[in-house]
Amino acid sequence: SRSLSSQAPRQWGRPPFPAGWRTALLDNPSLTVRNWYGHNPIRVVLDRTLSLPNDLQIFDGNVPTFIFTEKQQAEKKNITYITINFNHNPLKQIMEALYQRKIQSLLVEGGRQLLQSFIDNELWDEAYIEKCPSRLHSGVKAPQMDDNFSYSIEEHFERQIWHYVRRI
Repeated sequence: SRSLSSQAPRQWGRPPFPAGWRTALLDNPSLTVRNWYGHNPIRVVLDRTLSLPNDLQIFDGNVPTFIFTEKQQAEKKNITYITINFNHNPLKQIMEALYQRKIQSLLVEGGRQLLQSFIDNELWDEAYIEKCPSRLHSGVKAPQMDDNFSYSIEEHFERQIWHYVRRI
C-alpha cells in the first residue's frame, strides 16, 4: 500500500493488529501508529514454536504485545505469551483469548495466509481491499473473497478501495 493509504487503518481507532509468523519474519513490522497520531494498538503475533528472532521490532517492549504460541514462556516487559493448541482451531482460541481480555475488535493486516484463514473461518465483519492500478505479474497472490459477499467501491487517496461487509 502507499504511504497515504497506510494511514487509513490507523484512523479507524486502535484495535489490535495481528501478524502471522511469516509476515513478522520477512517484513519486521512495528505494528504501531505510523504516519498518524494516536495511541499504539496492542500487537498480536502468531509464533507457534517461538522461532522468531528476538531483534524484531515486535519484541522491542515499547507496545503491549501478545504472542500466541504452543510453548510456555515467561512474560517480558510489555510482552505476554499466550499458549494455545495450534492443532485445534487456533483462530477460535485466539479470538477467545482476546475476548477474555476485553478485546472485541481486531484489525487484521496480515499476509495472505492469515487473511485467508480469517476469511475462510468467517471471522470478519468488514474487509477493505486496496486495488492496485497496475497489473502485477508476480509476487504473493491476494486472499480470495467469496463472490457471494456484497461490496461497494470507494475512492480514497486516489486508490480504489473495495469495502466488503459480511451479513450475519
